[in-house]
Amino acid sequence: MDNNIFYVTKQVEESVEIIQDRLYWICSDKLLRKSKNMFVMRVDEIYEYIGFNFDFGPLDISQIMNFSQEMYYLLKNPSYKSTQIIIQCGQDFDKKANSAVLICAYMVLYLDYSPKKAWKKVSSQLKEPIIPFRDCINVIYSTYDCYVLDCLKGIEEARRLKWIDTQQFNHIKYDHLASIQNGDISEVVPNKIYAFRGPRNVRENGINVAKPEDFVGIFKQINIQKVIQLNQEKYDESKFTQAGIQHVKIIFPDGGIPTNEQVEKFIQEVDRTEGNVAVHCQAGLGRTGTMIALYCMKQYYFPARSLIAYIKMVRPGSIHGPQHHFIISKEKEFLPKETQKLQVKYNPFHSMGEIDKHTSDLDLLDQLDDN
Repeated sequence: MDNNIFYVTKQVEESVEIIQDRLYWICSDKLLRKSKNMFVMRVDEIYEYIGFNFDFGPLDISQIMNFSQEMYYLLKNPSYKSTQIIIQCGQDFDKKANSAVLICAYMVLYLDYSPKKAWKKVSSQLKEPIIPFRDCINVIYSTYDCYVLDCLKGIEEARRLKWIDTQQFNHIKYDHLASIQNGDISEVVPNKIYAFRGPRNVRENGINVAKPEDFVGIFKQINIQKVIQLNQEKYDESKFTQAGIQHVKIIFPDGGIPTNEQVEKFIQEVDRTEGNVAVHCQAGLGRTGTMIALYCMKQYYFPARSLIAYIKMVRPGSIHGPQHHFIISKEKEFLPKETQKLQVKYNPFHSMGEIDKHTSDLDLLDQLDDN
């Protein structure tokens, strides 16, 4: 470590050396200036999570993949061969949590760290535990904690299933479809399941894709052959069927959980569709994320906690309140015993400013395996 980097890391609140003499992750509100042999990337100024209520992350998968790719090419760039690279975030709890996901995801995707080892390397050098991400519903107390380690395990599992690829991830497609002006569409299971904001009978100001007929052209481009509706919103579904897109209703209450019969019907409807399926409720978040999660857990053996985290990264704001615990409760039924994961206890009175000793991210390392 040269004197310049040594001085910087000793002056800031928290720092972690990721790659010896090359890459550092620093949490500090101090302004670190770039120098000839030191490049500083302030990720807070580049990557942002836009919350719905009290939620503050995790960042969407497009930003996570973009950061990892940027790090890969930056470190390979001959112009930076002798440069120490500092990834800096502020000390605010939300900035630390999202930045931790970024740097650890890079370690998992490009440095061959397991999720647990990546998180241990970072968390073991922090002065305070990182507050877990929380539910996006409008309540003061979160009833479900989504940890950085959950996110890393979700990324690793998605890579195993070939749902994400460091070389082929299409940021342009993701960002275009995710725009509310273009339909607020998310590809959750590649070449299989999309989630989207429910159609309306009228277009709102500034939104180009809202009525059923507005979606038809886009759905044809991404091979949507069936729309599954989970809410009671009435719209002209014939606009889909006349275009050759099947329409199925499996309705249950907003913020609620489906019956076992509805879950089974959903799985059957997806499996019997040769092309892709587009699923929606009102916002395409709670009920939609829940049904898709149940499908993925049963058909792909995707463990519950990491699956919930993955869906939240692919479609921010997904899965609400009791839906988290319903998904976890189905793990024993849907997953083979050898792949079932230990579920961490949660505190229903957990607030954004408090962390219980038994639910801190550091303690998770002793409760979860190395996979």
